[in-house]
Formats: sequence, structure tokens, C-alpha cells
Amino acid sequence: MHRSKLQIMLALAVVFLWATTPAVGKITLQNMNSFELLFYSFPFSVLALLIAIALDKGLGALKGYTLKDYGTFAFMGFLGCYMYYFLFFAALDIGSAQEVFILNYLWPVALVLFASFLLNEKLTKTKLAGVSLGFGGAMVIILGGNGGMLTFNPLADVIAVLAAFTTGLFFALGKKLKYDKLVATFHYYLFACLLALLTFSPFIHIRKLSMLELFGVGWIGAFTDGIATFLWFKAIELGEVARPASIVFLTPFVSLIFIYFIIHEPIIPAPIIGLLLIILGAWLVDQENLRL
Repeated sequence: MHRSKLQIMLALAVVFLWATTPAVGKITLQNMNSFELLFYSFPFSVLALLIAIALDKGLGALKGYTLKDYGTFAFMGFLGCYMYYFLFFAALDIGSAQEVFILNYLWPVALVLFASFLLNEKLTKTKLAGVSLGFGGAMVIILGGNGGMLTFNPLADVIAVLAAFTTGLFFALGKKLKYDKLVATFHYYLFACLLALLTFSPFIHIRKLSMLELFGVGWIGAFTDGIATFLWFKAIELGEVARPASIVFLTPFVSLIFIYFIIHEPIIPAPIIGLLLIILGAWLVDQENLRL
């Protein structure tokens, strides 16, 4: 399969997985707070990635790394897994969900910017316009639910933007690092899991989870965090980051579909306009890549 087609397919798979988060997360958070969800989901991320390594490469693939390598893994796990979610949930705690959701979608824009500096990927006007259209489309989808009426919280805004740029930097650095992406992603979540166990344990009452809670943290940990992160690294490894970054703006649109069928919230016309902007942005980026 051609690398560009595979890159698009992987990006769409990531969109599908990430899009399930709002619906599954909303159900799961009915009886637990966001930090409990994070605490319980990280072990599932580690387990899912470990099983993937065992099936694909064998556990021998985990051998041969130096202390310096483990230091890199620890830093990446802290930056892109532990710190991102810590900042994101902190912003969510003091700001409105819609406000934080909007600012969180700065991360693909941040990724494209970091890629131009760290990965020497050319930042053209067409590419920037395409990614900006994708961001605009995502905003139309998110804002459509309340007619654009938001009450912004400055502190929540700053924290949410920091979270977005944190994950943009994480993915740019992760592409630059030459480790096997599956093994590296496993180590990132392993160190993030250890950090969460150390820092969250004193504040969390460990209890037996219901089947619904277990499914929620298992799905989010294994698929929307661990496996999706690995697939995203593979997608951006196959070419310049602008193409998958423009596609990932489809996530809020697909999220609305899951929300409609799982939580039964109605879909309004605004997302269609947003979807058209996202498709146009992705097309612009794709045309730019064909010329390069």
C-alpha cells in the first residue's frame, strides 16, 4: 500500500478511536472523577501495548535499551501522557467543557508548527491555510451546540493552551526519536502509569469498579489512549505531519455521531458546515503534499 494512503487510513483509525472518548468518558464519569479515570485507565494502556508487542514482535523487543533510553522514555511519558492529561483535566475542572474542548484543538496546529522547527518540514502558506480551515471547522462543530455563546475563564484558557502545545511538542519529538514506535509508546505509558500511581494514590480511594466503569476505563486506556497514540505516531512517521493533522479535525464531528447513538443527544445543522471546512482543509493539505 502506498505510504500516503496508509497514512490517511491510520489517521482515520485514530479519529475513530479518539471520537469515542466523549461518549464513553461521559458515561464512565457518572460515578468517578476525571483523575480516578486517569488513574485506572493508564494500566490498561500499558497492558494493551504490552499485548500488542508480544503478538507483533515478541517480548524480546523490550530488551537492549540503555539508561539514557529509559530517561528519554520517562521524559516523553511525563510530557505527553501524564502532563498533558494533568493539564487538560485541570483546565476542565475550572473552565467549561466546551471552552477547553475548543482550545484543545490547537494541538494539531501546534504539531505542524513544531514540525517546521524540529523536523524541518516546510511550512507553506497552503499547508497552514489547510490546517487553519480544519481548526475552523472543528470550532464550528463545537460552537454549534450553543450558538457560539461562551464564558471564558482566563486561567482555564492558559492551562488548556499549555496542554495543547504540550501534546503538539510530544508528537513532534516522538516522530523525531528513532525508536520503534510501538515499543516507545509502551514505555511512555509505563512511566506515565508509574507517575500516576505515585502522585494520585494518596488522593484516590481504590475500590472495586462496576462492569460499566471497568469497560469505560478499559476502553479509554487501551484504545483511545494507548493504541491510538501508537497509531498516530505511525501515521506521522509515514510522511509530513500536516496531512494527518488536517484529518484529525474530523474527530469532533465523528464524536457527535457516537454521542447521538450512545447518549442520544440530537445533532444540529452546524456540524455539517464544520465538516465541509475540515474536508476542504484536508484537500488543500493533500494538494500541497502532491506538489512537494
